[in-house]
This record gives sequence, C-alpha cells and structure tokens, in this order.
Amino acid sequence: MKIALILLLALSCQTSINYNFDYRLEYEIKNNFPNSIENVSYYINSRDNSYYADIRNDSNKRNQLYFKDQDKLTGRVTLDGDYKKLSSLVIPKNFTHPYDNIYEKKAKKYVIENLNDTIINNKSCPRVIFKMNNAQQANKNKLSCHIFVIDTSTPIQPFIAHPTLFNIWNLHKNVPKGLIIEKQVYNNDGKLSYVEKLKKVTPINFHLLIK
Repeated sequence: MKIALILLLALSCQTSINYNFDYRLEYEIKNNFPNSIENVSYYINSRDNSYYADIRNDSNKRNQLYFKDQDKLTGRVTLDGDYKKLSSLVIPKNFTHPYDNIYEKKAKKYVIENLNDTIINNKSCPRVIFKMNNAQQANKNKLSCHIFVIDTSTPIQPFIAHPTLFNIWNLHKNVPKGLIIEKQVYNNDGKLSYVEKLKKVTPINFHLLIK
C-alpha cells in the first residue's frame, strides 16, 4: 500500500509543472506599419527568464493568456473576468504543446553589443543592440535589429520574449540585469518599425500549474 502511494505521488509530480511569477510588466506596443497601438501584460519570474506568460486582447476583445517555457512547452487559454485579480491558474495539459527550440543554431550568427547610455527620467540607462555578425547577409535577408534600453536599478534577469533574441542572450549573457523599459526594432533600411515601452511594473505572487 505504501509503495503504491509513493508511486502515485511520484507520478503526480512528474505530470504537473508549477511556474511562479513575481512581476507583471505592462507594455504599450506601437507599430508604425500601419500605425497601431497594442497593450500587453507580461508575467515574469525575476530570477528565471526561461519562461513567461503574456495577456492581450484577441479580435473579439477577450483576454488571451499565452504561456511559453522556452525549453519545454507552450499553452494558450481564454480568461474570464479581471485577470489582474487572479492569484493562480491551472492549464490542462491538453491545452499545451511541446516547444521545439529551433533557434539555437541561428543565435550563433548574432552578437549583442553595448551602445552609448541614454537618459530617461533623469536616469542613465544602458542600451544594447542585437544584430547579425555579417552586415552584408543581414542586408541581403532584410533582417531587422533590436535595441533594448535597460533600467538597472531593479536587478532582475532581462525579460526577453522573442525566441531568437532569447537564444542570443542565452549564448552570450552580456545584457545588464534590469527592467527593459524600451524595445526598439529597426528594419534593414534603418527605419523604426515598432517600439515597445514599459508603462507599469507591479510586484505579484501568481502561480501557474500545468496539470
């Protein structure tokens, strides 16, 4: 009987995955092609940036939660009511899909370089750029570059949702710790494509269970 109970508990631990989040980051995304604005809330763990959740409206104005563990799985559910009041959420395992990281090899073609600091709200904020090693190949393939502006007064692991950029960071790990307060994306012609600005930071205690 004791052996059966131990096996049952072990199986339960293997089939359930628990994720913890301690910050909600609210960003405004402005896309210049066409000119549009979208608001998105990201749930992150300040000590582990390998997973995150984001919540945004779909075309029917419903709140959709998308979850990604960068090494394991993704999932998507529709939320009812005020999601900001949620302290926990269970996603059935059949609502998830295995995530195959196909970006590790691609990341080796990119570097992260430091740019001059910028002043935002009287703070000196570091800037970094993610770009391809080979400028000619980048132009040929019409690849964009990404610039992050970072507030280092809150020393958290940099939150990077973009899968290629996350793998570039994971390879080099030379982005300063802190809140990414602005993300700028430029196309291969050097024109600003879209900007993602941090609007609000909220400490939270939110738990997500995949079961």
